[in-house]
Amino acid sequence: MLIMINNINYLSDNIFLQDNKMYNNSILIKKYNWHNYLNELGWHKLPQKLIKILNKQVSYNNNNSQFGQLECGDDGNCLFDCISLSFNNHDMYNKNYVPTTSLLLRKMISKSLSKEIYEEIIGLYKVLKDSGELEEDWDPYNTTMSEYKKMITSSEDIFWGDHILMDLLINILNINLIILNNNGIYNTMNIYKPHTMTVILLYENTNHFKLIGNFQEHNMISLFNHRNLPLEIKNMINIK
Repeated sequence: MLIMINNINYLSDNIFLQDNKMYNNSILIKKYNWHNYLNELGWHKLPQKLIKILNKQVSYNNNNSQFGQLECGDDGNCLFDCISLSFNNHDMYNKNYVPTTSLLLRKMISKSLSKEIYEEIIGLYKVLKDSGELEEDWDPYNTTMSEYKKMITSSEDIFWGDHILMDLLINILNINLIILNNNGIYNTMNIYKPHTMTVILLYENTNHFKLIGNFQEHNMISLFNHRNLPLEIKNMINIK
């Protein structure tokens, strides 16, 4: 929880942010020691295999990777939790900040569904059902549009964030969503838009997402514009 005292934003008992710089008590957190302190906030280094892949994308020697991963929840809301936390980390210092939540994102998806969009995506779920690849316990052949909307916003975590909901979120929020795994990058089939914000996620084989951040100028960034999107990521997706 963010606590502000005398224009100092306390992120934990020991970690605070002042003038957009992170400190551990009186120690300025830097690129060579961020992992020693930010684990108090849940940030840890990426898997070594992925770090090596990212390091190969740049010519300079990166002795301490600036990429971190953050566990945002494992209750079926991980996709929504990661995206909402990315926005919250970016916006919580603004005067009129209103927190983004997983439920809010789910409601945005539900509200955006027209009959035409519903028919299109329910057809995709039927294909998944027929091929045995539908992971959730529901039947798209016997689900109305109203029932589908209720499932999306259910608090019982019966509807996980999948690639179909992911595509809807990308369009609703007007964001770029870049997904990495231990083999490199996962193709979301969406075209990168340089004038919108970018969220980077780590996808694990257990159908689980974590938020990826990058330590820049004494602060951990987890919602990127085109200017501060890490060069390693730009090179991976072939943009300048």
